[in-house]
Amino acid sequence: MSRLRYPVVLALFFTSILACGPAGAEVILTPFAGKAWGGTLDSSRTTYGGSIGFLGGGVFGFEGEFAYVKDFFGALEIPDAVTSNKVQSLSGNMMVAIPAASVRLYGSGGLSLLRPALSSRTGFVVVDEDKIGFNVGGGLLLFFSQHVGLRGDLRYFRTFSDVQSGNQVTLGTLDYWRGIGGLTFKF
Repeated sequence: MSRLRYPVVLALFFTSILACGPAGAEVILTPFAGKAWGGTLDSSRTTYGGSIGFLGGGVFGFEGEFAYVKDFFGALEIPDAVTSNKVQSLSGNMMVAIPAASVRLYGSGGLSLLRPALSSRTGFVVVDEDKIGFNVGGGLLLFFSQHVGLRGDLRYFRTFSDVQSGNQVTLGTLDYWRGIGGLTFKF
């Protein structure tokens, strides 16, 4: 996907979130940080991002989120050649939450656009492509006032297809677990 398409995809993504939010729904905004581990990762990595969700008084809701994992591929076998590596994700999820005022357990799942990227000075190893995948997990929202609370979340991410490098080396599917925590604002 060309870089010019990203603003259009993001605009459509967040417009659909706003259009799906029922009248009277709670808007949940959460900046977060945490760890990614397992699967493709050789050790845990720091991740951070943000989410916006809509939960009504019932059990169903919707959420969109963006997350970033720096140094996803770790220390690669080509010293000084790889200048950066990362994975970014943009996800749209359905949520099922226990309706309650101050404590809400929830399950979540949906589609993710995962973007692995490896940059190289030599051009030998270059990965920069979009991969469709899924994520599934759950968590807890704990509100200690009407508008502010804490959130904990555990999710599994995986691409549907293999990632190819610029020189046609297959890196396999991306998969990893992610645990995050964040301060949540409810409007």
